[in-house]
Amino acid sequence: MGGYDTRRGSTEDCVVVNNTFYGNNTSDDWGSELYIQYDTKNNIIQNNIFVAGPAGWFIRSWSDVMTNNQVDYNLYTTDASSPRWEWKNQTYTSFQDYQAGSGNDSHSLNGQDPRLIDPAQGDLHLMPDSPAIDAGQALSQSGSVDIDGDTRIQGAAIDLGADETSAP
Repeated sequence: MGGYDTRRGSTEDCVVVNNTFYGNNTSDDWGSELYIQYDTKNNIIQNNIFVAGPAGWFIRSWSDVMTNNQVDYNLYTTDASSPRWEWKNQTYTSFQDYQAGSGNDSHSLNGQDPRLIDPAQGDLHLMPDSPAIDAGQALSQSGSVDIDGDTRIQGAAIDLGADETSAP
């Protein structure tokens, strides 16, 4: 999201909520699970699950021309030996350093298995014991239904990711 320089785009007032990002970046190149480029303003990135591939990149943003983006209530996990976040061209290899340096994700979870049913076969639904259940923040931008058309918020709070599990 965003443009790649002063003359080629920006992203403002965009909502990236309740997604499951899974292994999108498979090499240690310029990409990541979510790539944020130049000139992003007033965007909301919340209630997502990020499962980084072998390169370990969750979010990358090299631009220092970003203002008022809200990044919180997400879950981050990877099997990579070096998990990584980049915010305003600063790379962080620990979640605590990323939180402190970026000001993002004060309510987010890190390093917890989201307990997806069968990701190898493309089934990214949550198991009943997932830490993503009831871990989100209700937002009007989340919509009223999940990826399957099921009602959002079936428990005490909204679930992270694209799937909302049925209340027990």
